[in-house]
Amino acid sequence: MSAILKSDWRSRPLPVRRLPLVSATWLTIVGALVAVAGDSRLRGGGSPWPLGKDVGVVAFDGVVEEDAPFVGAKTLLFLEYTVSPRAIAYDIIWAEPCWKTIAFPCPPTGTSLYADDSNFVVRHALNDVEWRPEPSAGARGTFMHTCGNYPLGDSSIALREGRGRRLSVNDVPEFEAAARSKAFDSPLPDRPGRPPTRISGVVIEPESINFYSETERPADRRQFLYSLVGERLKSILTESHEVTVPVGGFEIEAKTPEFPDGVVIEQLPARYHTDGRIALVDFSPQSIGDVEVDLPERIRVGTQKRQVVGPDPLRRATMSNYRSLPEMPSAETIGSRFTTDPLFEREQTFRKLTAQHWNRPVADVDPADAAWLSTFADDCLGMAREEPRLPVRLKLLFMTIASDLMLGNDSRVDSDSLPSYLQALRDGGFGGIAEIASAQVADIRANWGRPEGDSEE
Repeated sequence: MSAILKSDWRSRPLPVRRLPLVSATWLTIVGALVAVAGDSRLRGGGSPWPLGKDVGVVAFDGVVEEDAPFVGAKTLLFLEYTVSPRAIAYDIIWAEPCWKTIAFPCPPTGTSLYADDSNFVVRHALNDVEWRPEPSAGARGTFMHTCGNYPLGDSSIALREGRGRRLSVNDVPEFEAAARSKAFDSPLPDRPGRPPTRISGVVIEPESINFYSETERPADRRQFLYSLVGERLKSILTESHEVTVPVGGFEIEAKTPEFPDGVVIEQLPARYHTDGRIALVDFSPQSIGDVEVDLPERIRVGTQKRQVVGPDPLRRATMSNYRSLPEMPSAETIGSRFTTDPLFEREQTFRKLTAQHWNRPVADVDPADAAWLSTFADDCLGMAREEPRLPVRLKLLFMTIASDLMLGNDSRVDSDSLPSYLQALRDGGFGGIAEIASAQVADIRANWGRPEGDSEE
């Protein structure tokens, strides 16, 4: 993580790349924010390479929108994120739309991740499940899943290789030497395992920095275009080209307290495109303590430039509420925010009752369970009315609606909780997700009590 002093007019942080780290339906937004600095030769000849200063650990809120055009699926994830120069950690607070997976409520919610040079830990606190995949010693090869659904093993490799492509302040002398010699040099420093890298086509102008980064593998070639406004970083555009691979898919099987015999969660199929992938990162000034930094405000990933700037890129992320933290959460403590939440124990009970009573006749609900769900729904709706955080408010409204549907309390669903839920999504700028959720709820209600697959035409 890098920053610049407010008084240093020559300096800008220059984050280089968004890490492609995803496990199952869990997306990493930004692996680390780093900076590069130029020498006096570059400063004298045009726009300077940015110069960074350490600001330690930074946290922010993120919203990730994923679009899988092959299957017509859209997903929305709300995360709390923490990054430092050596580690990343995040919690997935909520996911939308979640109604199609109601029997296994919102699998990503409650997921936490911690990753650094020697650890890769994914934990699902609500089901008390933890994954610690062993890192692979070899290169990962081509991803077979590119719509936000990577197997855990591929994800841990993506972390290492993504970090290997980053640039830091200490890289600049070698970076410039590679640009001058047009030849492969030794691996850039402080990046164990990174292949020899060549920098070519460097063009430095007052409002832009443009260059190519490549290794001996043709698929590693990437173009970077940094747009500058005055002395500030405005955006980074990166473009890479990959070979086409067959459409693939995979499943994960999870055993949970609600499903002791296991449940299969199907993931989305995807493939690379012959026209490559393009990522556009927009930056805005942010104050972190006593320094001011240019930090990502929006990230868009697509297969063509028109998709990146259009309404439906493959992925889109927005970041907000940047703040500094005294230290990174550890691999042992990730997920604790869920287990220390006052709602945690009640949510566990709600999940168990949902597994028992969802899509079953209302008259068959045990009276004691019905009484518990009624009280729980009342409490959740009351808390939602006072809750300013969008993902938490959505979660409370979701549990209210689900409880009322199991109780047959359709009047409150129609008059209060469902309209509030959909309006909250629209107010947050997620009208498309609201329409999907609305259609899914309507389908569930129209087919309540019918066996799965025996839906109303």
